[in-house]
Amino acid sequence: MMISNSFGLEAKAQNFIHIKTLSDLSVFDSIDNKRLLILGAGTNVILGDYFNGTVVEVCFNDIEINDDYISVGAGVDWADLIEYCLINKLYGIENLTHIPGSVGAAPVQNIGAYGVEISSFINSIECFNLKTKRLETLNNDQCEFKYRDSIFKLKDFVILKVNFIFNKSFKPILSYPALSNFLKDNAIDASSITPRMLSESVKEIRNSKLPDPKITPNVGSIFKNPIVPPYLICVFKRVSLLVMYIIPFSIKLLGISCLLGLLSTFQFRGLILSSHLGSQCSSWTVNTES
Repeated sequence: MMISNSFGLEAKAQNFIHIKTLSDLSVFDSIDNKRLLILGAGTNVILGDYFNGTVVEVCFNDIEINDDYISVGAGVDWADLIEYCLINKLYGIENLTHIPGSVGAAPVQNIGAYGVEISSFINSIECFNLKTKRLETLNNDQCEFKYRDSIFKLKDFVILKVNFIFNKSFKPILSYPALSNFLKDNAIDASSITPRMLSESVKEIRNSKLPDPKITPNVGSIFKNPIVPPYLICVFKRVSLLVMYIIPFSIKLLGISCLLGLLSTFQFRGLILSSHLGSQCSSWTVNTES
């Protein structure tokens, strides 16, 4: 069976399983965990021609409002959750607009953009532990969220639902340079911006940087900015073209696109890995946008 992926590769798998109900989880009793590929929308993976194992897709597509949190199925498209929040006045993730993929994939690498990370809004995650073969609910601390990282990268869990707590009042985060510059260049008053305006602004910025995978197959920006050790910060500060960002605990991140730009004869602007030959894996390009 063909594996859907945004890189445009003609990849097949030996087996393909859709998890639609909790009872479907019993299938893991007879599957080798080492030959599992848990896949969301296939927007950030590069696949070989054939996966000699089982591809698992979680198809929990419900959104439920509970007393103090909102429970979202792992199979819900990320764009659909953004729109749901805008309509229902649930605030906080406007800056994460137009990130491709599913809700279940978002916590794995703790997606973030324009000054916001999804871990700030995750209360808990309902998942299936592949080692113990039991259902578990991990709270935010147990997820071990870090910069583009979480416990789910160990591949010991199948994420079923993500439980969010969003803000009840709109307090936009507009400090990220690319975003603040866009608002200024387009004469958008930051003091009167609405959630919809912010979301549309982020979408427009991303559209100007990221190619449409339907036209140019790509896996988007999957690179991490390198973390700069404290003892090297003073060294990098001497290079005027480099950009640094501060994340919690005063750790500094070096803008990787700027770093690579110093090593290149052409202008680097945003790190996008794209394919030019469809199923032929021999031609890849790192396109860049700032």
